[in-house]
Amino acid sequence: MKDERLMFCDRCHKSASMSDMKYVQRGNNTILLCSKCREQSTKLVSNIPKKVLEKKSPKKGVYYCGRCKYKFDFDETSLISLRCPYCGRADKVGKHRVLSANDIVEMADKE
Repeated sequence: MKDERLMFCDRCHKSASMSDMKYVQRGNNTILLCSKCREQSTKLVSNIPKKVLEKKSPKKGVYYCGRCKYKFDFDETSLISLRCPYCGRADKVGKHRVLSANDIVEMADKE
């Protein structure tokens, strides 16, 4: 006997049998799609040029949290807001610069 429980598609919000539904990876999440929506999504992806589908290499920068003294890497092209992964605050986070002894002496002379 076939399982006829109904589930809702995450794209079209229509009910379909459980055997018709599949989980599909979308970004960092998984969504439940019916067969019609899966067919439409494959047609849309096949029309996109391959250059657009290629994943860009992340541009990582080194940042420093002045509150908890934690140094970390952050993807500058990310849509996530810049926060310290250790303490969760963003008020004293800045780009980390390595200062040489000559840089420190020059800064002291300017003051």
